[in-house]
Amino acid sequence: MSLARSRALRPFVALLTLASLVHVGILFPRFFTIAGLLPAEGRAVAWAVLLTVVTAVGACVLALVLVARSWDRAGARSLALFLAFLASVWGSLLRFLTVDVTERQADVTLSGEGWPAVLAVGGLLLAVAAFVRFTSLFPVQLSAGLLGPPRRLAFLRRARVLLLRPGMVWGVALALALLWRGAGAAMDLLADPAALASGQGPPLLVPFLLVTGTIVGIIPLAGIALGVRNLASGYRLASPEDRGRVLWLVTGVSAAGWMILGGLGTFLLVILLDLPAPEWIPVVLLALPICSPAVAVMAIAVALFHSGAVDPGLVLRRSTVYGALGALGIILFAGLENALSEWVESRLGFPGVVGSLLAGSVVAGVMIPMRNALGRAASRILPGQGSERTRG
Repeated sequence: MSLARSRALRPFVALLTLASLVHVGILFPRFFTIAGLLPAEGRAVAWAVLLTVVTAVGACVLALVLVARSWDRAGARSLALFLAFLASVWGSLLRFLTVDVTERQADVTLSGEGWPAVLAVGGLLLAVAAFVRFTSLFPVQLSAGLLGPPRRLAFLRRARVLLLRPGMVWGVALALALLWRGAGAAMDLLADPAALASGQGPPLLVPFLLVTGTIVGIIPLAGIALGVRNLASGYRLASPEDRGRVLWLVTGVSAAGWMILGGLGTFLLVILLDLPAPEWIPVVLLALPICSPAVAVMAIAVALFHSGAVDPGLVLRRSTVYGALGALGIILFAGLENALSEWVESRLGFPGVVGSLLAGSVVAGVMIPMRNALGRAASRILPGQGSERTRG
């Protein structure tokens, strides 16, 4: 980037970050309103909302640090944009949260429409684009020649090389945002008011949901995976002093991605398979995606101020292993707990809690041997300073 463009972009990113901070600050009183409406047993929702606010504020602070202190470093501009867009999107969840309290229960829903929803989806896609752009620049600027020959799936390699170009990355993000908006406008245009009044859904509701799931769910996760792949390539090309920072970024983003994919994926499996899980399991599974941006922001903070005291490769391997074991363990426990509780009560006459303890013991007996096997596989596959010294 030329010096003139860099100087012009700097105040723009600073203003965007300050706007995100003001956006979150304006919505902050809504947190107290929601916290006051919720009963005592629903305070976990209030803590989750507070975590989104703190995460958005932390992302803005880190972005301002990059703008003020590290603007000329490789990838700093894209990372600042990523943090600013992430703060604006994650702070918007407070705007889309609705709480209805009745005498018997409190219903919490998350929904958005109109231009706030368009801006949120656009901000999400731009945040992913900024992250992909950052990973192509840090710690070294990647190019087709530095990536080496493709091993398999050559079309994915071609797409990856195309996304190393800044115009392609930002263009794809804007095109997807326009596609989502166009799909929603088409659904509204073709909707029959009389049919809607009678309770029938819009004619293009199913295609719109598929487009929304792809653009808001699958494509951002694919962008995160591409960014992690770029960081892994940059790690091999980086200087020894930069490798620790790269690994912290890989650790945070990978952990956040696993929390989203593992939490929502396991939750959907529990629902689709109709597993009789205890009430706390869905709460834990839904809490993982909520906490994932906070994990990513904390990892970025550690990468920026990394002192080298902790081996990030060890953290990466352990977070990967325990994340996979946690998802498998929850599915196995949800499937066994109800069956064993009924068997213990009907056959042995013991209370149902004994069946829960027995299910936990079975899951632990299965998970402990798997932990060692997964740990060895992670040491061979994932990059890490400690694993490299072992191989050396």
